[in-house]
Amino acid sequence: MQTAQQPATRVPLDWGPHWARVLVVGVIYCVAAILGLLLAVGKTNASAVWPPSGIALGAVLLLGRRAWPGILAGAFVANVVVFLAREAAGPPVVLAVSACIAAGNTLEALAAGALLRRWVGTANPLEGAWNLLKFVAAVLTACGISSLVGPTCVALARIMPWDLYPTVWSTWWLGDATGMLVLVPLLLAWRNPPGPRSELDRWQELTLLAAVLAITNLMSFGGWLLPRDTHYPLTYLPFPVLLWAAFRFGPRVTSSAILVVAASAVWGTLQGNGPFVRGTINESLLSLEAFIGVTAVTILATCAVVSERRVMVREIRGLNSELEGRVSERTAQLAEANERLHTLSRRLLVAQEGERKRIARELHDEIGQSITAAQLNLRSLQRRAGGEGLAPQLEENVLMLEQVLEQVRDLSLDLRPSMLDDLGLVAALRWYTIQQAQRAGLRPVFRAGPLEGRLDPALETTCFRLAQEAVTNVIRHAQAGRLTVELHREKEELHLLVRDDGVGFDLAVVRRAGGARASLGLLGMVERASLVAGRLEIRAAPQHGTEVHAWLPLHCPADDAKAQVV
Repeated sequence: MQTAQQPATRVPLDWGPHWARVLVVGVIYCVAAILGLLLAVGKTNASAVWPPSGIALGAVLLLGRRAWPGILAGAFVANVVVFLAREAAGPPVVLAVSACIAAGNTLEALAAGALLRRWVGTANPLEGAWNLLKFVAAVLTACGISSLVGPTCVALARIMPWDLYPTVWSTWWLGDATGMLVLVPLLLAWRNPPGPRSELDRWQELTLLAAVLAITNLMSFGGWLLPRDTHYPLTYLPFPVLLWAAFRFGPRVTSSAILVVAASAVWGTLQGNGPFVRGTINESLLSLEAFIGVTAVTILATCAVVSERRVMVREIRGLNSELEGRVSERTAQLAEANERLHTLSRRLLVAQEGERKRIARELHDEIGQSITAAQLNLRSLQRRAGGEGLAPQLEENVLMLEQVLEQVRDLSLDLRPSMLDDLGLVAALRWYTIQQAQRAGLRPVFRAGPLEGRLDPALETTCFRLAQEAVTNVIRHAQAGRLTVELHREKEELHLLVRDDGVGFDLAVVRRAGGARASLGLLGMVERASLVAGRLEIRAAPQHGTEVHAWLPLHCPADDAKAQVV
């Protein structure tokens, strides 16, 4: 089954030289026409069963407009043979009337092909409901040419009386239209290559379909299982089977099934079976042809809609697959970029911690010692000074140096408390909590459980910095009266808790803000927790204080660290 964009209906077939193709078309048309004229109305050569019209249009679509000589010759020979066999008129009249009828048949096929080229273009008229409707309109319009030329010429030649003109015209038009509607879809469908799932790949279902179709045809038109003289209304019994073909197999099997139903209905009606049997054969065939035409258009329209839907589904699946590929590629790129950023952030934090440690050591060892030496020198000068006017100034300078020395020590401890390296995490946290709470006028509460020795330096540093940032936020924003810091070991994790009894905040509002407006302190805490694959959870509510929980694995390589924030 082809997509709607494939030029399926306008590519001429290469079956050898052009004259050979035209000859084949002429022979096939002539044979089909002679067989169809066996059912003609009297001597008018108007037959309700007229497959040559479908053969002619199929030849124009598949071989191109240059197939017209074969159509013209086949129609002319067939009409001459039948007219002469029935002794409808003298040879000159027969030749003239046959030439006119042949010209009308040829113009009919060329007109239908031209309308399809204009309305449908190179698309396949069997795939797409709108294209199929255009195909039906082109067929019904073009059939008016032959049905006008043929009966008019026959009536003018006095082969039939003028009072039969309406009957002959309707028979001519309906036979030509039905022949095109049944045969042209079949030729176009089998001209195209099979779709992704060939019919032979589902031969079991295809065999069952053929069997059920044969049974329904026998019951509807063959008088099977029914008395011969009864005509039960089983007209649409094959419809479910045709719908089965349309939904499951596409145009090739569907058009073939329509042809089988049409042939079975014609054969059964000629044998006097089925629901279309009337007083005369022509009346019976006219009723039957109307049924075949309606059935063909309905089933082909259903098949066209299903084919169109299949094309859309394939295109959507292709787009989805392409989109998923792009999303996967983009996701991989983002993951790689995130990993690089994570690695860079880790290195920056490690470098920052090392620089803090170095600066803190220099402040404590070099600058602190220098200030202490300057303070001792001022004390010595103060003792030596004999004047009372100089002593107060020296005392003031000594006090200023003591303040500077205290600030340098505080700055050194804030940058990197030496007791974190010397005494461990518990001692450093206890000292920092008490010192910061007393400075801010808070009541400190510190609890710590046994940790069984020293922890990994990276883990100790991360835990201390998390507590430091949380305590700083409490002092700056919480308006609290009590500060609680707890440190416990829970199985294979280290649990840090920083709690206050301050004003709290609306956590949902902060989360909705997010992005660039998010707290840099919180982002820093998240990044630090990521160094040791930790997770961070904040619990807060207005007027109910805030809790910051951090769970840090005791044994986790820093390279595999991924933080989670709740």
